[in-house]
Amino acid sequence: MALQTVTVPVRNLDAIRSGKENATSMTAMQTMASKMWKVLLVMGFMIVAVSFIIGIFNGIAIGEFFGETKAVREASPNYENFGTVQAVVAWLPGFKLFGVGLMLGGITMTLATILGNLRVAGANVQAALGAEVKLPIPPTIAKVFPLMMMMGVMTLLAVFGIGVWLSGLAGDVYGNAISDVSAAPAGSALLADIGTINAVKAWLTPMEFLGMAFLFTGITLALATIVTVLRFQASRLVEIAAEKTA
Repeated sequence: MALQTVTVPVRNLDAIRSGKENATSMTAMQTMASKMWKVLLVMGFMIVAVSFIIGIFNGIAIGEFFGETKAVREASPNYENFGTVQAVVAWLPGFKLFGVGLMLGGITMTLATILGNLRVAGANVQAALGAEVKLPIPPTIAKVFPLMMMMGVMTLLAVFGIGVWLSGLAGDVYGNAISDVSAAPAGSALLADIGTINAVKAWLTPMEFLGMAFLFTGITLALATIVTVLRFQASRLVEIAAEKTA
């Protein structure tokens, strides 16, 4: 299906041909994306790197805990700070996935920047050829992909927030002696907290995949938008060439 177009008036053709001016500019979203992709990429990478370092120290602590006999591990409350270790285990996956989400958001912003550059370059080429400058009205997928990216990042941020809340319960539960945790009586607050931890873990992982699905869908739609714009520009150049030779 052919895209609807809008005509852009050309004010200074000589300046456009000399490269001093552009026939049009990026949209507001594309301009923001050109500034934000680096920020999101750096923030995401830093979060993932910090998660890796925290994971190393937490792994050492887990190794020390399981380096003792079962009797010693289970008899001592919060032995080797096991409550803190389990608290970190609760929030760390959400934290690192949030970092990955920011990096994927940076990729989406990069694709939006490419779209902006295609918009400007396409208008400049048409103006330089002395033709009427026509630009495609953004298709629906061009409006949807930024929303998908934001929904993905916000979903992963929510996962991280839930993980932080869950870490408080995990720290309280596993700060007790393991033998007490295993023997928690029916109706006790300790047993209720154990049930809550396991219930939340059961649906938190699918929520993580939902956030990633939003992000990958946004990237796919952004790529599809680029393909659509390239096809339009190719057909527009063929149209201009036909007009020149007619």
